[in-house]
Amino acid sequence: NSITGTSIPKILDEPMSIDVDLAYHLFSSQSLFIDARDPGDYDEEHILNSINIPYEEFESFEDIILDLDPKQPVVIYCSGGECELSMHLGDVLFDEFEFEKVLIFEAGYPAWKELGYPVE
Repeated sequence: NSITGTSIPKILDEPMSIDVDLAYHLFSSQSLFIDARDPGDYDEEHILNSINIPYEEFESFEDIILDLDPKQPVVIYCSGGECELSMHLGDVLFDEFEFEKVLIFEAGYPAWKELGYPVE
């Protein structure tokens, strides 16, 4: 399931996919972005102000996850294409940590960078 436009439904019953336009709109409104890639990829370059919670090591990041507000929307991304790390991490945050608004930016980092959006 995916969301288009610039608004998020009040209640989500599962993580939802979003396109690059909605991702940028959420970025502009200070939503939290989470990079699900491994720390090496994150350290090389990532979406500006995103935090790194690598899916394959998420247990090690439980303190960070528990410090986040589960009522605020989170946008999770990875490398796009065949990469499913963001979807897997989204399921964990939604099911195990009870985040209410988990949004998966499927096109991921490559699409963001290609459009010239802010990275660091």
